[in-house]
Amino acid sequence: MALSAIGAIRDLFQDSEINIIAPEFVAGLFKRHPSVDSVLSLKDGTHHGFKSISATRNILRDSGDDFEIGILLTDSLSAATAFKFSGVTHIYGYSGSGKALALSGSLTPSSAIIHRSKRYQNLVRFAALRFWENPYWVKDVKYEDPEFYFSDVERAAAKGILERAGVIETSSDTASKSGAFVALAPQAVAESRRWGVENYGELAQRIVTELDLGVALIGSHADHEAGEAVRLSGGGERIVNLCGGSRIRGAAALLECASAFVGNDSGLAHLAALVDVSLVVLSGADNPAETSPISTKKIIVERAELDCIHCVKNTCRLTGEGHMNCMRLISVDDVFRSLESILAQ
Repeated sequence: MALSAIGAIRDLFQDSEINIIAPEFVAGLFKRHPSVDSVLSLKDGTHHGFKSISATRNILRDSGDDFEIGILLTDSLSAATAFKFSGVTHIYGYSGSGKALALSGSLTPSSAIIHRSKRYQNLVRFAALRFWENPYWVKDVKYEDPEFYFSDVERAAAKGILERAGVIETSSDTASKSGAFVALAPQAVAESRRWGVENYGELAQRIVTELDLGVALIGSHADHEAGEAVRLSGGGERIVNLCGGSRIRGAAALLECASAFVGNDSGLAHLAALVDVSLVVLSGADNPAETSPISTKKIIVERAELDCIHCVKNTCRLTGEGHMNCMRLISVDDVFRSLESILAQ
C-alpha cells in the first residue's frame, strides 16, 4: 500500500532525491520504480525497537547523504527517533505513539475509516503543505494507483520456475502459456485469518478437477509446511508447492502468470493486485475498508452478518461456538463459486 504514496511524493517534491528505507523482505517492492532513486534495506530482525533505531542511523550515515525531509508512513516511534538522531531536518508523520518530540509536523488521523493507501497519500500531501508553506498547487495533485515494475529477466525466471514445476508449458512456436493455473496463499501470518489447510486442499482439488487448471501454492519459507499439507490434502496432482522458493519480486512475477489468486487480505493479495491478477479475498478479522487490495477485479468473501466481523485482531477473542466463525463459516463452495465468477469476468 505504501507504493501508492510514491507517485505523490515525486509529484510534490519533483526535484528531490527519493530514498526508501524498508525492511529487507519488502524492499524489493520499490526496486526499479522510476520515481525511486535508491532503496535502503533494513536487515531482517532489525526493523523494530532499539535495533531499528541503530540500523536506520547506520544506513543513513553510510549513505553519505544529508536528508532534509523524512516522511513516516509507518506509525513508528523508533523510525521517528532514528530520523531525529540522524539529523533529518523536517520529519512528518501521524500523531500518536509518542512521536511528538521527534516530528516537525504531525497530522491528526481522520476519525473516519479510510483506506490505508489514502492515509499515506494524505500524509504526503500534509508534508508538502508544511514544507512548501501551503502552496496553492498542492491541492491539485492527482494520485495514481500503485504499479509494480519488472525486468524481462525476472519474468523469464518466473516462467522457468513454473515450467520446471509443470504448472505451465512452453511449445516450440509460442511463448509460455500464462493463466494455466490459480495461485493460492495457504497460510496467513495472523491466526485469526487462517481458513485452514483442509479447506485450501479441498479447494485446490476442485480447481484441478472441475476447472481443469493447475494450482500453485505461493508463500514464504515459513509457509512451506502448510503448503505441503495443502498439496497432500488436495491429492497432489497438478498442485505444486512453491512456498519459500522466491523472495518478494520473484513471488510477484509468479503471480503475474496466474489466472487468479485466492487467499486472505495479505501481502500476497496486494502483490497479486499490483500485477493485475483477479482476486478472491477471504475477509474476516481484517477490515477491507482500510486494507483491501486495490483492484477492480476482486471478490471479497466474508460473513458480514457476524457482529465480530472485521475485529482487526490477530487472535480470535471468542471461545466456544463463536471461535473463528468469520473463517469457519466460509465454505469451500463459497470460495469456489466466487473463483468461478471472477474467472468468467
